Amino acid sequence: MNSKILIGIVLAFLISFLCGWLIFGYLLVDFYNQYSNDFIGLKKDPMVMWSMVVSNLAYALMLAYVFQIAAVKTVAKGAMVGMIVTVLISLSYDMFIFSQMNLIGYRIMAANTVANGAIGGLIGAVLGWWSGRGEFAAA
Repeated sequence: MNSKILIGIVLAFLISFLCGWLIFGYLLVDFYNQYSNDFIGLKKDPMVMWSMVVSNLAYALMLAYVFQIAAVKTVAKGAMVGMIVTVLISLSYDMFIFSQMNLIGYRIMAANTVANGAIGGLIGAVLGWWSGRGEFAAA
């Protein structure tokens, strides 16, 4: 693993963590509180921050790995691949939870898919730009 990939992972981690905080922890917090089912003991207060960091790091590693395999080297391709991969992961996870638990509903699934897709697209655009720096890649 070279320094370009490691820096890409750090960039992806920072974007994922900060966008997650902004979108889910600030902008959509009231929406999620209104439309999520809440059970006694379900939510941790405070959250386990080290686990959130590991989650975002694993996501960044996964995207960087996919981008390396797919040879993504442009902003446009990065945004597209990042969004598609993230939407599919989000939709898969939410449908799995929805099929077995009374935890989330359609509104939360839709919000998760759209918000995560936007974050994935942004991360993908940055990773695509970073991976293609110094190269003359076709769009």
